Amino acid sequence: MNKMHILFFIFAFAIQIGLSFGQERSFGKYLFYEFGAYGGAGIYNRDTVNNGSLHFGGDMRMVVPGALAGMVLEFGYAGPSNDFSSGSALFSVDYLAPYVFKKRHQIFGAGGYTRLFGYKNAANIGSGYEYLFRKDRALRFEVRDYISDLNEHNVAFRVGYVVYAPAQ
Repeated sequence: MNKMHILFFIFAFAIQIGLSFGQERSFGKYLFYEFGAYGGAGIYNRDTVNNGSLHFGGDMRMVVPGALAGMVLEFGYAGPSNDFSSGSALFSVDYLAPYVFKKRHQIFGAGGYTRLFGYKNAANIGSGYEYLFRKDRALRFEVRDYISDLNEHNVAFRVGYVVYAPAQ
């Protein structure tokens, strides 16, 4: 990752943090949880070799509306599509910055630490969109990049189903 990539990620992250101020969710000003399941496809890139990849898993998000803080605990599996058994289980702990721009629409940014079991540590960064089709249900579209070396990326487009639960 060169200096321009790093500056872009810092700039995008700063914008996302700024957009998070003063936001409220359908549960008002109370803490709430999101439970999601996802699946998707992507590209695994190492140096000059590109392979297709598959991702699936689930996550739990703790969101404090109107605050800068949210947290994601993600668990899943990612592997090359031509040899899925050679993939890796993963566990991530991420910072989450949500922004509700209409009652049923939310965008978010997330980034943090990932452990790829049997392989190595990684950083991850991503962004996505959630559409609430009920007060407590949403459809999520997300792009996530797991970066385990400067020349090693695992980028995936994922679709998920989300259930919201207020912590009252």
